Amino acid sequence: MTKYVRVGVFLILIAIGITLFFVIRDNTEYPRPTREFYVNDYADRLSDAAEAMIVSESAQMYDISKDYDDGGTQIVVATFAAESIGEIQEKYNATDIYRQWGIGDRDMGALILFFFVGEEIYVQIEPGYRMEPYLLPIEQDSYIKTAIDGEDDISRGAVHLLYLILIDVYDSVYDLEYTDPLDVKMSDYDDFALDYIPSEDDYSSVSMSYLVYLFSPFSSWGMRIFSGIMALLFFGLGGGFVRVVGGGGRSGGMGIFRRKR
Repeated sequence: MTKYVRVGVFLILIAIGITLFFVIRDNTEYPRPTREFYVNDYADRLSDAAEAMIVSESAQMYDISKDYDDGGTQIVVATFAAESIGEIQEKYNATDIYRQWGIGDRDMGALILFFFVGEEIYVQIEPGYRMEPYLLPIEQDSYIKTAIDGEDDISRGAVHLLYLILIDVYDSVYDLEYTDPLDVKMSDYDDFALDYIPSEDDYSSVSMSYLVYLFSPFSSWGMRIFSGIMALLFFGLGGGFVRVVGGGGRSGGMGIFRRKR
């Protein structure tokens, strides 16, 4: 490669890198998902037991569903603290958070958002594009009223809301159901929460590191391309590339399933 060609390629890569930098910067105004991914308690309002249950059940949903045609469903919970409802409306866009975090394979997922303004709680459910026909707005409203309204323990309410959505998705999308009814599942959760011993490591409010996020299934291709170009520029032209394929959600959960008759 001649000197002028190398300089030309270098300048082109610089231009592409700068362009991608500003595109990525404009689309990453929210924190990266946490190391747990399925629970992102940035408001620090959920109990350790609730977080553990959310991660377990959500990861199991992904693991069970990923081999179906409409599989790879991920249900993600996030909490944020705000000063006012106006700040929520101005600062947070559920669709943007969903897209930035890359929830669900092929848009099969749902993001459950809890906003805490003092003692007031605002809840929003953002389904993925392909999940919308299964999780209709009227159902979302009903689930929020059932699980959250009148519930003193928001951690228990969050788990209740998760189960309502999981039951709906398992049934309507995959023709599956829990062997135990909802009241038994919630009773099991109460027992689980009573005896739960928290781990010393709390990852539910710690964002993934940049490198972990980059090589996870959740980062965008724009971010990966930008990082690749920057690495190429840093280490020099002519180097090799390492292909990294991220995994999906983790397996493991507490539910037992059977196909409906």
